[in-house]
Amino acid sequence: MQKIIGAQGLDDYTQTNTRAKLTDLVVTRNDFPTARYSIDLNLEKLMYCAMIIVRKNELKNKTSFTHDDFIYVSSENFGELTSPMARKEVLTVTDKREIQRNAEIALKRIYTKFDNPTMLVKDGESEEPAKVPMMTYCHYDKATKCIKVRFAKEFFEYFYELVKKVDEKTKSFSSHELKHIILFNSSYSLRLYRILLSYMWRTSEVTIDLNELRWMLECEDKYKELANFKSRVLNVAADEINKLSNINVNFENVKNGKEVVAIKFIFNLKSEYKEQDQLKFIEKMKKAYLAAAIPFSDDGSHFKSPDRVHYFKAPLKLSSKQISTLVNCPEFLLDYGYFLGNSDEDTSKVIMRTLLTEKLGKLNAHKPIDLDYYFWLQVKRGIIKNGDKDKKHEDDQE
Repeated sequence: MQKIIGAQGLDDYTQTNTRAKLTDLVVTRNDFPTARYSIDLNLEKLMYCAMIIVRKNELKNKTSFTHDDFIYVSSENFGELTSPMARKEVLTVTDKREIQRNAEIALKRIYTKFDNPTMLVKDGESEEPAKVPMMTYCHYDKATKCIKVRFAKEFFEYFYELVKKVDEKTKSFSSHELKHIILFNSSYSLRLYRILLSYMWRTSEVTIDLNELRWMLECEDKYKELANFKSRVLNVAADEINKLSNINVNFENVKNGKEVVAIKFIFNLKSEYKEQDQLKFIEKMKKAYLAAAIPFSDDGSHFKSPDRVHYFKAPLKLSSKQISTLVNCPEFLLDYGYFLGNSDEDTSKVIMRTLLTEKLGKLNAHKPIDLDYYFWLQVKRGIIKNGDKDKKHEDDQE
């Protein structure tokens, strides 16, 4: 039997679980942003709104969901999210009418232009990427001023029930608040922001092959001159990201001789967001520690206490995100340098990643791994965000 979530006109529509909010999290697998697709900007924004509604029901109401079910988003909800005018402290009646009218026009256009979007995903095992359908149904109802969509079955694994799939085969995923992407005017801005976010939990810079970047953005046959590609795509995206989102980004050419072969992106959380994330993470940890009668000091000195070993359990298994966080933590590499010899930094990271994956027990026998300590260090550096410690804590971010 089909379920309808977020339907306009239902008694529970005004409840928060059936509406997307600016502070709600968009949570997707990290191989989704780096896939190849090109869809209408408003359709992509709508897609994330629908994902949020599904996820809020999944986490808050424990509502199961299948690919047969529909998600409704009203023009009222879409307008209050996507209109810059809606950010005004005081809205006049005229303002509200214009927001509503523009949202209705946007949803009608989404419906008119809808063409069963598909993305191409490289799986590493084949030269040819897989074709993954994203959405299979779209209908706009003039009477209710609501749009009804349905996700493809194959697309579910990229955003649904991610918090429940924690094992060695789990794909890493990232999250961001809807407000950081919803006002972008360029689809390239949205795409680049999410590509960078998929790397942010482990690094503050990434070098992407130029041809690969063009492939992701479907720009192989557009803006063939590098100067045009940078001015029409990268500069526009970077400017919007720096102005409207929670991160700052710069980029530079990477050359092989005289030829530009890649683009290096340098990015980090803006200071105000970095401080917020640090405070949230540390406050959450402090609250949990004190509730369990575990010593905690704001300066982190409790991690160095001789009694510390009695207050944590060494991990028996690590997720890919946890492994990457440890590998990129200088103190961790120093503490377990016994296994690395005189290897350079890059080689040390490769060796340690293998040890954490295959010889975790050996590392713990040498010295029990204190995950909280190393995550605390990386949070203080702004390398990882609040909630990145482990998938099982994803519920806490809502």
